[in-house]
Amino acid sequence: MLEHVLPALAFGDTYALGWEFSWPPPRPRWRSDLSLLKPVYRGGRACYSDDTEMALILARHLLTHGHVDQDSLAVELARNARLGDKCRFYGSTTSFVLHRVREGDSWRNVAPGVNSYGNGAAIRAPPVAVYYGDENQVLEEAKRQAEVTHSHPLGIQGAQIVALAVHLSGEGAPLEELPLRIAGHSGLSLDKVYRDRLKAAAGLLDSSPFEAALKLGTGAEAPESVPAALLCAARSGGSVVAATLCAICLGGDTDSIASMASSIVAAGHGLDAPRELLEKIEGFEEILEVSKRLAEARGR
Repeated sequence: MLEHVLPALAFGDTYALGWEFSWPPPRPRWRSDLSLLKPVYRGGRACYSDDTEMALILARHLLTHGHVDQDSLAVELARNARLGDKCRFYGSTTSFVLHRVREGDSWRNVAPGVNSYGNGAAIRAPPVAVYYGDENQVLEEAKRQAEVTHSHPLGIQGAQIVALAVHLSGEGAPLEELPLRIAGHSGLSLDKVYRDRLKAAAGLLDSSPFEAALKLGTGAEAPESVPAALLCAARSGGSVVAATLCAICLGGDTDSIASMASSIVAAGHGLDAPRELLEKIEGFEEILEVSKRLAEARGR
């Protein structure tokens, strides 16, 4: 199922993108109809955002280098990120770091100064869990890839949580158990805000979207959107489409929450999205190819 992780990430990203920070979100009840999916079209294709683009850059990096080479990854992100593209919506802190790297600065000087705890590093973390089969490696390499742009401990922990959730899902862990399992994981030294919100997510499976959004938050900060993504994965019943619709119903940073949640679900349950919707995503054939190569290279 791991070969479905990147296509699922792209699906959640693309089909929740049109709702990003729209107000109001479609509350007060959870919705399950496909008419709620809201892509942004360009040139006849549904475009993905910076979420999918960064995950693809990291996936190609792992295939090329065989590990996270931080200096090379920084250059590759800076070179290949389409920062001015109107479909990508890069966050201000990630854009600042990558612009500075483009100008010749080292990420080692720039990222600590920004000290970001946005969700960018968490969103692009799933390829790490596809490529590495060892849990300790997953956590370490998720940390290393995060540090290039998000040096704040909360940004790094967010990336580790998402990568670990993808790994555990791929190993067969029940989705509804992931929030509590990760909150108490011995290999993670989590800040209290993550522990509290992951525990809260475990108790919100039967809540309304409004209550869940109020208790977890749905902003672009990793301590909000990462627990929200774990909630949507836990509520999905193994469906990437349901995980995406959950993110849409929560509101806020919908595409980021959907892409993380969909990645987690797909690792253990595959990709249930209709083929005709998948084929509308820009560059979908390339996404499939990269994801397949990444899964085939696992553990080498």
